[in-house]
Amino acid sequence: MRIYSFGRCLKPPKKWRTRLLDGFLHAPQYAEERIVFVHTANHQEYPSLLQAKQVFLTILIELALFAFGVVPVRCADTAFPEVVVWGDGATGENDPPSGIRGVSALAMGNRHVMALRSDGTVTLWSNHPFLAEVPPGLSGVASIAAGSLFSLALKSDGTVVAWGYNDFQQTEVPPSIGKIRAIGAGSYHALAVREDGTVVGWGLDSVGQIEPPVGLSGVVAVTGGFEHSLALLGNGKVVAWGRKGLPQLQVPATLTNAIAIAAGWATSVALTSEGRVVAWGDNAYQQTSVPEGLSNVVAIAAANIHTVALQRDGTVVAWGDNSRGQSAIPPGLRSVRAIAAGDGNTGVILDGPFRKATGVSQITDGLIVNVTITESGFGYTNPPLVAIVGGGGAGAAATAVIQRGRVVAITLENAGQGYTNAPTVLIGAPITPAELRMRVARVSVELSRLALGGTYQLLGSSNMVDWFGVGDPFDAVDDSLTQEFELGSTRRYFKLQQFP
Repeated sequence: MRIYSFGRCLKPPKKWRTRLLDGFLHAPQYAEERIVFVHTANHQEYPSLLQAKQVFLTILIELALFAFGVVPVRCADTAFPEVVVWGDGATGENDPPSGIRGVSALAMGNRHVMALRSDGTVTLWSNHPFLAEVPPGLSGVASIAAGSLFSLALKSDGTVVAWGYNDFQQTEVPPSIGKIRAIGAGSYHALAVREDGTVVGWGLDSVGQIEPPVGLSGVVAVTGGFEHSLALLGNGKVVAWGRKGLPQLQVPATLTNAIAIAAGWATSVALTSEGRVVAWGDNAYQQTSVPEGLSNVVAIAAANIHTVALQRDGTVVAWGDNSRGQSAIPPGLRSVRAIAAGDGNTGVILDGPFRKATGVSQITDGLIVNVTITESGFGYTNPPLVAIVGGGGAGAAATAVIQRGRVVAITLENAGQGYTNAPTVLIGAPITPAELRMRVARVSVELSRLALGGTYQLLGSSNMVDWFGVGDPFDAVDDSLTQEFELGSTRRYFKLQQFP
């Protein structure tokens, strides 16, 4: 038997799929039926999980977590947005296209938002029709950048495409710049890093902002503000140029381990390899006053007069001007994986509603001495169950500790005994918020060794007690059959019944 499914649900971890095959997840109260997990993450097929030999085959859309019972892992409702923008929404920046998915990066200008999709296309939104246009046929995009009123895209073949307002020739890409490996945008000028690590610029050049220092090389990233530009070198140093005497050009002498840069209108920001944020330049709105104690930062963004940081745990911190709400983080914002900042706005790409935590164990002299978190997950409302299995021993027990929806530690309650190998650590999945419901999905079931002429009916249930028909009964005209079904939003469990 092979089971296919389509939609957006969680894909079971490989370890769990292995346990499914050897019976670890076989809930005893349903021992007379074979239990199979049907995932709907990416249309992938798992062939020959189990052969259907019973009259009834139970298909669990929600995975049974442990043998002690059925603990569901619910599907992610696509009503959860992937991109959220807040602040001044006067020109439509706060209204991403409905259902936008597969976003890998954001860039924000003064009146528009750019989203790079995982398929290499770009989506823009703005109430300004000119700024919302994307060049026809644009594809194969690897990175994006946004100036005040223009957009840049770097394609995977090293070419650059620019569009938008061209009042300072910022959209006129020089024809002889060669192959490019990184791009950046200032307010009214564009920057690019060539394959040889040198920088080329075009657009507004009122104070030398597109004229890098002579001999500058080894550059890996560039960005710009209004009258200045920044370059990040491969050795962790930052170089600035533009109007002489500006405070945003005064790179701190101690900054030698930068891994990312950002620029506001008159500010410069760097992220260090230790996860610290360093900011300098104009501080009229406290946009360079990094919050005390800010650490574990993995990404930074800067706009005209506010600054944003993303921490390792998925939380966002913003400071500087908040006159349009751009520095006020929305309450209840779930885990974030990317950030961007525009004039009066902040944008984020969200992770899914939840992600399962993972861990590994260590043994000494047959005892488990430590369990380490390898992935903290997110979306936990209660500490999940923890199971320690395999390794040749027995008796180990552990509990999970959560903070802000993440598993931050595993407390070992019993070290067990007799372990010859480090056992597997299984951590339960987050419990989905009560209001989250599965949207209509499509499931395709392929069965073999069917009784010719037999009649079958797919049944669905929300509680595994009351069963209702899904679709119409169908006949087996061959010994194998593929049948597709539309699944209702309240049906979580499914089984295939053969009529006598």
